[in-house]
Amino acid sequence: MKYDELIRDVIALAGGRINTETRLRMIHYLLDHKGVQSGALWYYSIRHHGPHSAQFERGLSEALLFRAVEESIGYRPGDGAAYKTFTTSEPRTLPMLGALASQDAQALILRMKTQSVTLLELAASAHWFIVQEQDPSWDTTLRRRKGVLAENGRLDAAVSFLRDLDLLPATA
Repeated sequence: MKYDELIRDVIALAGGRINTETRLRMIHYLLDHKGVQSGALWYYSIRHHGPHSAQFERGLSEALLFRAVEESIGYRPGDGAAYKTFTTSEPRTLPMLGALASQDAQALILRMKTQSVTLLELAASAHWFIVQEQDPSWDTTLRRRKGVLAENGRLDAAVSFLRDLDLLPATA
C-alpha cells in the first residue's frame, strides 16, 4: 500500500481537512484496527503521544513532497498555540480505503474528526495497552504516562469511544 496515497485519501474522506498531525496519526492507527490493513508497523512512542509508525511518517512526508497534501500552520484562539492543518483539494471517489469500504471508512473518519485530539490520543493509547501489549493494568499505566490528560473523565470517555467503535475486547 502506498502510504502517501492512503494519507491523502483519509484527508479527502474527512472533507479535505484534518487539524493536527497527532489527530491524523491517531485516526490512521484506529482505522488500521477497523480494517484498513495498511500494513504499517506501529509502536508506542511517548514523543509522538501514542501509537506511531515510520510508514505513516514517511507517507506524510511523501504526500507533502509530491503535493498530494498541503500543510499550513494555524493558531488556537485561546492561547495562540500553533498547530498544523493538512488539506487536499484532490476529489476522491474510492470504492475502498485499503481493505475497508470507503463509505464505512468515511463514516469512521468523520466521527473521529469530531473528537478532541486529546480523546483520540487517549483512545489510541488505551487501545495499544489493552490490545497490543495486553497489559492487565493498562488503566494505571495510561494514567501514569498521560497524567492530567487522563483525568476529569477523559480516559473514561476515550474508552467509551473505543467501545462505540467496537475496538475493545469484551473483557476490557
